[in-house]
Amino acid sequence: MAPNQALFLVVALMLHWCRYAGAENAALQSKNIQATDSAAIPDNSSATCEQKLATLQTELNCAREKVVDLQLLISVTQSFKEENSRLTGINQEYQLALCEQKLRACEMEKQLHNENCNLRIEQIFSNFTSRLTKKCVEEEEQDLHQRCSAIRKEPDGIVLEINTLSGCYFISLKKENWFTAVRACRSLGMQLATIETAEENYHLVKALGKVTIIDNFWLSATRLGAEDGAFYWSTTGQRLEFASWNKKEPNNAKGNESCVQFSDLKGNIGWNDEDCFVHSNYICELVSRT
Repeated sequence: MAPNQALFLVVALMLHWCRYAGAENAALQSKNIQATDSAAIPDNSSATCEQKLATLQTELNCAREKVVDLQLLISVTQSFKEENSRLTGINQEYQLALCEQKLRACEMEKQLHNENCNLRIEQIFSNFTSRLTKKCVEEEEQDLHQRCSAIRKEPDGIVLEINTLSGCYFISLKKENWFTAVRACRSLGMQLATIETAEENYHLVKALGKVTIIDNFWLSATRLGAEDGAFYWSTTGQRLEFASWNKKEPNNAKGNESCVQFSDLKGNIGWNDEDCFVHSNYICELVSRT
């Protein structure tokens, strides 16, 4: 019920009570007149009604004050509800922001954990790979050494173990053409020598100078079957990226010089192209089984 409607109802009830009180007072006065016959009774109904109206007015004013207070209370209550709703919204936003912050922290912690796990896995794998590689190298070197020792029993050559190259070489004392040299190396479990770096060439030439004065040795390089006329290593199929040619070589002087050999020209061992059917000494190298 609205405050104004409540006020109107209170006033109506008071007026009705006033009329009822006046009627009761008039009936009482008539009875007093009949009982005393001649006695004159003073009429106080008007004064009593005025007092009651004054009381009603006071109560009405009080009711108005209460209505004002009630309106103020309602206004304050509404303001409180609005403020509470606003604070509830702010609290919800705060809780949501706090939840999002915790979620981001959890994601960062998870990411950091994953990164640490990945790093640990990489370290374990790296250590394992390093140990495995070291073991494989050691086993390979041991295998090469054993096989090289077995080749030393061959009577027609000299075996060179060059530690700086971790290599084993067989220097043939017999002369063969290039094709026969290829087959002879294979029969020993080796291959005709392939020299791919200046370091390997240097150490091999240095070792040769200490054990022999033979001046020509077949290598595995050839241009047989090469459409571009370039030299390739027959053992790998790779084009020569490194070469240590003697001066003015290769020159294909005979018109059919398609194979390569070490050649000692005036004390300088370099490479020379030569006819593949020319008989020459040769160098075999022992390669890994892998």
